[in-house]
Parts: sequence; C-alpha cells; structure tokens
Amino acid sequence: PPNTAVTGGFTVAQGTLDVTHAQALGAAAANVTGGLLNVNATIANTVNVANGGAVGGTGTIGAVNVASGGTLTPGNSPGMLTVGNVALSGGSFYEWQVQNATNHTTGYDKLSVTGNLDLTGASSANRVTIRIVSLLGAGDGNTVGNPLNFGAPNGVSSIRTFEFGQVGGVLLNNGVNISDVFAFNVDGFTYSDGSSSNAALWSIDWNVGSGAITLTAVPEPSTYGFGLGALALAAAAIRRRKRQAKA
Repeated sequence: PPNTAVTGGFTVAQGTLDVTHAQALGAAAANVTGGLLNVNATIANTVNVANGGAVGGTGTIGAVNVASGGTLTPGNSPGMLTVGNVALSGGSFYEWQVQNATNHTTGYDKLSVTGNLDLTGASSANRVTIRIVSLLGAGDGNTVGNPLNFGAPNGVSSIRTFEFGQVGGVLLNNGVNISDVFAFNVDGFTYSDGSSSNAALWSIDWNVGSGAITLTAVPEPSTYGFGLGALALAAAAIRRRKRQAKA
C-alpha cells in the first residue's frame, strides 16, 4: 500500500496522504520517508520529514523536523501552514509558491510558527534551499505558470516584499544571520510576462521585534543602480540650484 498507518503513529512512504480528521491519528511521531503528507486538520503529532519526503497543507501541526533532502511546502496551492516548532536542516528544501503577487491574503504561501524556527542545523556551507515556484495566475492553484501582477523588476519602484512567515523566534548558531543559511532556486519561477528570474535577486530577512520573516525580490543590480543614480543626480541638481540662488 502507498501509505501505512501504524499503532501510535503513521508513516508515509509514497504517494499522497491527506489528513482531514485529527482523531484518526495516534499521538506518536509521523514519519514521511517519501511522498507527501498533506495536513488539512489540527494534529498534535511531530512530523519527521526524511530525504525524498514532503509535508504541506493548511492545517496545524505540533512540530515539523525536515532532514536533508526533505521538503516543507505550506498550502495545497498558495496557503498558510501553522506549526508549533519547525527545524530545517542544511540540505532541506522549502517550496514557496506565488500565484498573485498583490494578493497578500491568499496569493502566496505563508508559514506561521507559534514557537521557534530552528535553523541551527544549517550553515552558510550547508544551506536550506527556498524553491520559488510561480503558479498560473488564472489557473487551478496547482499548475505552474506565469503569476498575476508580478512584472519583471525594473528600478527601485518594482521592489516587492512578501510576508514569508511569522515566528515566535528563530534559533541560529552564534554569529550567523538568517540570510546566511538560505539559498534560492528559481528554476520553477517566471514573471507575469514569462521571463525568468535570477536567484541572486532574492533575499530573506527576520525582524526580531515583530517576528516577521520577509522575502524580497529586487531589481537587477544595473536597473537598481540606475534608479539610485537618477535620484542622486536629482539631489545634486537641487543642491546646485540652491547654491546658485544664494550666490
């Protein structure tokens, strides 16, 4: 069988297991050794995701531990997954999907962690990879394609910031920033016009005070620099006019 329930817990070995009734599960840990565990209910279980496995959904999970090669993918299409505590190991994957860049409610994935996001198992040499995936704007929420309202970046005004997640805290090794332990993969992403992106244009940040984790897509360095350069030239022209007026 693709999925096997065991006394006191359950295992997903292949295929997809949709969890919609919390009372059907035991209290022991769930192990995803392959396939997808899709949680759309509230379960108290700890979910251990091994290499080749994935966990997602829009429900609530007690805790999630993702090993190298495992994947955390909130939502059933764009959606929010709530977890008590999350641990992401170096070499693991986080799939972030966007269907409508200006719909900040249901247009892209979000993660709510009521406890801690533990990143001590990752480092700059062994990062967690965020796979940026675009979904067809007018599609079914599962078809990869061009998203809505997400033009290719062109200048300062096109910088986009997304609410990636909300956390109670982030655990990092000493001297490490959150941006040090994440890498980006944009092989599954296109802008609304079908053009591709560059992984170097994406960044992640954590606000210690608010607990917000944000994902930012910035313009190409050349266009960004041009925008800043234009502002600098305008400021210099104003200063010159002021000096001339005083003279």
